Amino acid sequence: SVIPNENSFRTVNFNVTVQDPNGVNDIDSNSVSANVTRGGEAIREDINCAEIGGQSTINSKNFTCFVDLWYFDDNGLWTITARAKDFGNTTYQQDTDSFSYELLSAIQVSGESTILFDDLIPEAQSVNSSNDPTLINNTGNADTSLSLRAINLYASPEAPDQTAFIDAGNFSALDTDNCLSAIPLQNNSDVAIDNTNLRGNNSAGFGQTQFYYCIP
Repeated sequence: SVIPNENSFRTVNFNVTVQDPNGVNDIDSNSVSANVTRGGEAIREDINCAEIGGQSTINSKNFTCFVDLWYFDDNGLWTITARAKDFGNTTYQQDTDSFSYELLSAIQVSGESTILFDDLIPEAQSVNSSNDPTLINNTGNADTSLSLRAINLYASPEAPDQTAFIDAGNFSALDTDNCLSAIPLQNNSDVAIDNTNLRGNNSAGFGQTQFYYCIP
C-alpha cells in the first residue's frame, strides 16, 4: 500500500517488463508509458518510463515508471496500466495490477491566532469579529467534519475578582459570514461547525473551509 504525503505528493514507482517474440531489438524503448487510475479521479501517468540498463534478455526489456499521487487523491485501489510499442507499430497493454492508496486525515489551520472584536457597545447584537476568517485546509484525502472547542476566559491572577470569567457561550461561529445563523460555542466542548470539509486541491480553492466568529 501507499501512504499519502500530507499537503504534497507521493511518488509511486514500479517496474514494467516488455516482452516481444520478435526479439528485444524490436521493442521501442521510447514508447513505454504507464498510468494509474481510479474511477472519478484524474489520471496520473508517466509518459516516458526509463529503461533499466543491464536487465534485457533475448526477448524482453525492463523499465521503471514513476507516478505522482497527490494528497487529495481518493483512497482505495488504483489500477496500473502499462503500454509499449514495437517497431512494427504493435501496441502492448497490460492493466492487471493494482495497489492500495491509504486514507489520510489531516488539516492545516491558517489565520490570526487571536480573534479580535472592535470596541463593543453595551447590549449590541450580532457583532462580527474584525479579523476573521480562520482558514482550514484539508491536507489529506479524507472527507471530514470540523468542530470548535472554546474555553471560558478567566480573569488574570492580578484581577480583583479572580473568579470572574467570560463564558464561551457568549461567542458563536459558522463556516459562512452570517452571524444570525452562527452556532453558539460551549465551554470545553466540541461543537460541530462544518460537516462537509471535503478533500480537494487547496491551490485550486477546493478542500477549504473558513470559520467566522461573532458575539450574537
